[in-house]
Amino acid sequence: MSSLRSLRNLSVFFLLYGCVERFYVGGENNAIVEGKGGVWVLTTLSPELWYIDDSARRVIFADLWANKILKVGDTVFIVNSGTNTVFRYITTTTEVETLRVGDGRNPYSLAYSYINNTLFVSNFLTSTISAFRGKSLISEFRTCGNPEGLYVSGSKLFVACTNYYSDMRGELWIHNVFNFDTIRTFRTGINSQSVILDGDGEIYVLSTGDYSGRETYLYRISEGVDSFFVGGYLGGMCISKGGYLFLVGWYGGVYKFNWAVERGEGFIISDISASSCAVKGDTLIITDFDNDRVLYADFSGRIIKQFYVGDGPIDVYAGEP
Repeated sequence: MSSLRSLRNLSVFFLLYGCVERFYVGGENNAIVEGKGGVWVLTTLSPELWYIDDSARRVIFADLWANKILKVGDTVFIVNSGTNTVFRYITTTTEVETLRVGDGRNPYSLAYSYINNTLFVSNFLTSTISAFRGKSLISEFRTCGNPEGLYVSGSKLFVACTNYYSDMRGELWIHNVFNFDTIRTFRTGINSQSVILDGDGEIYVLSTGDYSGRETYLYRISEGVDSFFVGGYLGGMCISKGGYLFLVGWYGGVYKFNWAVERGEGFIISDISASSCAVKGDTLIITDFDNDRVLYADFSGRIIKQFYVGDGPIDVYAGEP
């Protein structure tokens, strides 16, 4: 399986037809004593949560089509697209709790509001956002079509939508994190999968393209909407405090964009199936899906070290850059 599109289609197939093998929580399940250099990695073909510091070790099993992770305090949240659930793994006690999003939703991504302690989950099939506070589902509200990427800044929730089952013309919707009202909407490019804000508060949306000729564009949104051609088919983003935005994709590798001067600097790593990335200090961390490994690189793209993990690493979390 070599593309996010293929993974998404398989996930939808299993949801619609119910022919799934259930993976239950288990494995080493040891409490993790986190160091400053540690990162969390999620694998999806063998659905597992891993922790990497000086070595890589499996922590727990996740569930079918585990897709995204987010760490808040001592809790790691795991989205399981295939079972419409979110796991809450408490790192200090090893306890795992299950939040149920609801049947037929295909939860995709996560974001967290610290100002009202609310977890937001994008639901790809129903074009909704689920809002959890603690263990309780407090709301499910409508957003743009087939949402994927989420980002929270202040009192705003940013949602990148693919409109995958209509015209694939992407959108960005901005919601209020308190009452969930829609504040503003923007049209972006084909199949918009990710959204992030830079250090100046400007919004970036990554429009992956259609995998068959229309390639990736990066959109910057402030008062207006500007676009930058990138090429390839890139779907994920991570950002550094020093001015760099890294774009990753199954087809293309890793592209470096200097948001401080608004200039693309080209592909710094190619020929890998880069499914996600994170920045920790001056180190870029990349999940290489096809080769079941996590790469550590400097900002020029030079590989410093690598760790092998489970089958199909899909997401990485490294804390604040």
